[in-house]
This record gives sequence, structure tokens and C-alpha cells, in this order.
Amino acid sequence: MFQTCAVVEHYGASWKLKVSRDDYSIGYLFGMMEDISQEFAISEYSIAQTTLEQIFNNFAIAADQAKGKSKRQMSVKRKPSVKGTAEGITKT
Repeated sequence: MFQTCAVVEHYGASWKLKVSRDDYSIGYLFGMMEDISQEFAISEYSIAQTTLEQIFNNFAIAADQAKGKSKRQMSVKRKPSVKGTAEGITKT
């Protein structure tokens, strides 16, 4: 159905996927998920467009990789977060 599909995260029964939008509207994608949710036992899901921050980060990573830097050289120390949220598809 999608031209590209990649697993971004997977832990337990939760999956975060990145798929190409192709020519589908966000509304169409929600309808598709509603149609298949019972067939595949999907209890929760969310759909979101790529944010500007994600686009910027992807450009920065690509530029650093083009310069030959490894992921370890690009690591940044961050403060621990107090709250965390997970999004994706949860099967039960």
C-alpha cells in the first residue's frame, strides 16, 4: 500500500512506523486504521505528519554523516526528562 515503510521503534507490543504519505490524506489514513484495527487487534494508534524539528534533525544528521562523523561523535548530553510519552500502534 505504501511506497516506503520502516520500523522506527519497537518495544513490547508497541510499534512506531514511518511510512510514505504518497497521495493519501491524513483523514484517509485514519479511516484505513479504523478499518483494519479489529482485523489486526490494534487497540491504540496515532498518525502524525513529520514536524519541522524532525526535518531539521534529519538534515543535520545527514550533513554530519556526509562529513564522515560517526554517531558517537555526534552524541549530546541531555537532561533527563520528567515525563515521557510513547506513540505508535499497540496490540493487545
